[in-house]
Amino acid sequence: MASCAGSRPQPHLTVAPHAQIPHALDAPGFRQRHEARTDALTGLPNRRTLDYEVVRAVDLASRTGTALTVAMLDLDHFKSYNDDNGHQAGDRLLALCAHSWRDALPANAFLARYGGEEFVALLPGLDAAAALPVLERLRESSPGHRTVSIGYAVREDRESASSVLRRADAALYDAKELGRDRIIAAW
Repeated sequence: MASCAGSRPQPHLTVAPHAQIPHALDAPGFRQRHEARTDALTGLPNRRTLDYEVVRAVDLASRTGTALTVAMLDLDHFKSYNDDNGHQAGDRLLALCAHSWRDALPANAFLARYGGEEFVALLPGLDAAAALPVLERLRESSPGHRTVSIGYAVREDRESASSVLRRADAALYDAKELGRDRIIAAW
C-alpha cells in the first residue's frame, strides 16, 4: 500500500463476493415478522399494521399540530365482479388496485388493506383541500375500468385514531349510498 509523505496509510478495502453478504431476509424471524404485518394477496400492510400505524400517525399529528387525512376506499360492486369472473380474477383485481393506488399516492402516505375489498390511506400533512386531489387521483387510477368509492375524514384536534377511522367509514358509507364512484368528506 503506497502512502504519501506525511499522510496516513489508507485502510485496505476487501469486497466480499455477493454470496457471502448476509441478506436481511435471512435474519432470524424477519420473514415471519414481515408476513405477520403484510397482506399476502396485495403485498400491502395488513389490518394489524394499519391499527398500529394509524395510532402512530394520530400521535404525530397531535404532537406536531399538522393535519392528517384518513381515507377509506371500497371497490364498487366487487362481489358481482367475483361472481362473474371468479375469485382468482377478483384476487388479481385487488392486487392491481393495491399497486395502482400505492403508485398514485405521495411518498409519505400509507396504504393498507383493511379487509375484503376495503383499503385505508393515511395522508399525513394533508388537510381536506390538499387531500382531495390526491384522492381524486386514486379514484381515477383504479384499473380495469373499475370504480371505487372513497370516504375521508380530516382528524380534528384531540380526535382519537378510532374516531377518525369511524368518521371516514361513515363517509364511505355515504359515498356508496349516494351512487358510488365518488369521494365524500366527513364533516
